[in-house]
Amino acid sequence: MKLRQDLKRKKVVKLVYQDFVLPEPKFGSMEDREMFHTTQRNVTNLRYERNLSGLITYVPHTHCCKRGFGTIRYTAGGCKFYVVPGGNPKEETRDNGTLMCPLMVEGGWSFQHFTDTLMPKLIQVYNYIIPADVKIILPPPALADKVMILHILDKIGINRSQLVFYTKQSLSADGMLDTCVAPTIHPDIWNVMRSMLGVPDRFHHAIKKVKLMLLTRANSRHKGRNLLNQHNLVNFVHRKYGNNSLTLFTGGYSLSHAITLFSQSHIILGVHGGAFYNINFCLKGTHVIEILPADPPYAKRKNMFWEQATMLDLVYWRIYEKPKDDALNVDISLDKFGKILDKIDQQLRVEH
Repeated sequence: MKLRQDLKRKKVVKLVYQDFVLPEPKFGSMEDREMFHTTQRNVTNLRYERNLSGLITYVPHTHCCKRGFGTIRYTAGGCKFYVVPGGNPKEETRDNGTLMCPLMVEGGWSFQHFTDTLMPKLIQVYNYIIPADVKIILPPPALADKVMILHILDKIGINRSQLVFYTKQSLSADGMLDTCVAPTIHPDIWNVMRSMLGVPDRFHHAIKKVKLMLLTRANSRHKGRNLLNQHNLVNFVHRKYGNNSLTLFTGGYSLSHAITLFSQSHIILGVHGGAFYNINFCLKGTHVIEILPADPPYAKRKNMFWEQATMLDLVYWRIYEKPKDDALNVDISLDKFGKILDKIDQQLRVEH
């Protein structure tokens, strides 16, 4: 409560985050490394130390979030809502409590963007919204993602009585906590997220057998980006590590099951897709191998899992493969993949 009292007095609290630099991904070939460096955005990410900060702002006597309520629009950091500080709105409102914290983040209705855009803002303001007299305004989750999102909120100690899913209703409160200006990627935020979800820190026992999980796109919302030679890959892994060494991830798991699967895997492999957001449940030091279709317009803008793996202290590898068709389906080079596994084996033996 003292934090909140200080915020009400100051109106704005600025949080300064430590600088960091993204390390270069690891590659299975020089050709892949050269392709990575042909994209200016990749090179910029390597050189840029992010001087990141966040703001938590207190606005008293607030009405939100319907379009047309007022002239102040909060869009910093991806939030999209309108607010009228003070006075009375022209339309009838209903009182939703002492304080509210709108998190109307674009895409926050899906598990993927709830994880990488909404959760960092929630973590930043977390100490100000406990105890549960603060109403948290969220976009209604997609039906397929609702259970996972609610379980994540349960796990981090957010009371369900705090949640208000915004469906264009009029809202009002004695004050608002605005956390929209927050870095979406920073090691401190992502490691706090992982810790609050109860994910262990590192492997605590001597490694006996490598466990590899292949992220399939069997139940993906979007077609394409399938691994066409998956059968050959599975046989390759079985020959190298044994028949019980590989798990096929198909999605649709509960939070506890996903945490168990990812925290017990030493290597995560797949073609770029939403299943990679589950790497938040991996232990530090887990190797993440992402296959990107080497289609220039597509590959140039797909760095989110490189960034997230770095935030979580994972070892990130990138493989580029030429698409076989317009749907960006690919084969993985087993020769290239085998060389990566040999390097990972050496590192795992040293660590364990």
